[in-house]
Amino acid sequence: MISWTVSNASSTITSMKKLLVVADYQKDFVDGAFFNEEASAKVDSVISLIETFETRGDDVIFTIAEHSSKDYLHQEVGRHCPRPHAISGSEGVEVFSPLKEKFSLHRIFLHDGVAPEELLLFLKKNPYWQVVFVGMELETTILSTALLAQSALPMANIVVADSLCFARNKEAGEIALHALKSCYVDVLDLAEVLV
Repeated sequence: MISWTVSNASSTITSMKKLLVVADYQKDFVDGAFFNEEASAKVDSVISLIETFETRGDDVIFTIAEHSSKDYLHQEVGRHCPRPHAISGSEGVEVFSPLKEKFSLHRIFLHDGVAPEELLLFLKKNPYWQVVFVGMELETTILSTALLAQSALPMANIVVADSLCFARNKEAGEIALHALKSCYVDVLDLAEVLV
């Protein structure tokens, strides 16, 4: 006979609040080690979306990648991505300058891998009905963090605003979007997110 243990995770959403996750919008990912002209050009749209969430009384958080310079190439992140980036104490780890004012107003989750572990606990304690992702590193941080949110909030609507999510290369970004859709994450355009 098989015995199942059921976790005490809530199966209902008690909050009508939304959460906007601004992922890794940092200097190295926008105009540093992984120059992304499109992300730089669309930062005003990201700021506008943050302001919409603020005006509605919804929550906004930022994730920040921060890697140690010590033995970078021997760490897992360095082994898979040999270009040093978001190094602790460097200019590249800083939030992209147009976002600095907004960044200073909201909670920050640091990570040295691909997703902030602390965010899982935060989400379990704050049952948002919708979590929206924008930002950098679609193929790593957004992919893994959206799935982490899906795990923490199985009854919530998890959304990736595809026009405001940027990958290091288009092919990896398309693969990530396909994987997210396969895992029941909605990939929507910005107009649909604002509804």
